[in-house]
Amino acid sequence: MQYVKGTNQELLTTSPQFLALVIAHQGFDKARLHWHEGFEVVYVRRCRATVMKGTQRSMHHAGDVVLIPPRCLHSIELIQDLQQPSAVPQALSVTISPTELLPSYPYITQIQQQLDYDYIGEKDHQQLLKCCEQMFAALISGKQTRFLEANSWFYTMLTNVFDYAKPLAAANQEDTEDETILQDGRVIRRIRHYVQRHYREPLSTAQVSQKFGYSREHFSRIFSKYSGVTFKDYVTRVRLLAACDLLTNTDMPINQIVRESGFPSSQTMRGSFDREFACTPSEYRSRSMEE
Repeated sequence: MQYVKGTNQELLTTSPQFLALVIAHQGFDKARLHWHEGFEVVYVRRCRATVMKGTQRSMHHAGDVVLIPPRCLHSIELIQDLQQPSAVPQALSVTISPTELLPSYPYITQIQQQLDYDYIGEKDHQQLLKCCEQMFAALISGKQTRFLEANSWFYTMLTNVFDYAKPLAAANQEDTEDETILQDGRVIRRIRHYVQRHYREPLSTAQVSQKFGYSREHFSRIFSKYSGVTFKDYVTRVRLLAACDLLTNTDMPINQIVRESGFPSSQTMRGSFDREFACTPSEYRSRSMEE
């Protein structure tokens, strides 16, 4: 795994054959605390897996499918299946890349906001399970057509997940022409990339809207529409997660973390931690060390 420098944000590079990062795990893989802009589907095939989402740790067994929300700090570790102690662990992870999906599915950001990541109904679980199993089987088959087969199940999985949001997509389409949706979606993708690279610098709505050729009012409207949050809140979220990473994984002094994560002052960072986690940065660091 690669990360945005100085943060826990995974530098999500899609697999060449997919519009997502798709990995067929065969071994005792472990992903340290990280987050990404898209949601993740984890299929526990032949092993057990411990999953940490935020402050909640859970154990999953063979046949389980886990959904992990976007921008959620989490870690995953594959461990031995007690029923098959000599078997090599197997699992599948599919991490969606909203920036790659925007051109073909402009509603990806809104839909991510309305998915239920804590509960999967029996019917939906069986559909996801079938798609994941077929994807994994295709990927390890060695056949020349393995990526074509895996992609067919990948898109079936996405269709099943996104099917819940059809009314939302239809309503949005009535309001805006398709070409405008695609164009705005591409620009918002570039803006999010820009923030992820420059969050240490001062970033204002006026400055960034001008840089990308929008009026401030139009920029604010479309950014909220495609990202589900205001531009200011998005920047704060990126900085907050960068600070969480440094607090958890380094001994860097908090005053330095304020600068490295882009917060204009220690008071601003403290206020963000209070609103998000109901604790101070120091308390967050202490809690992380106890995990």
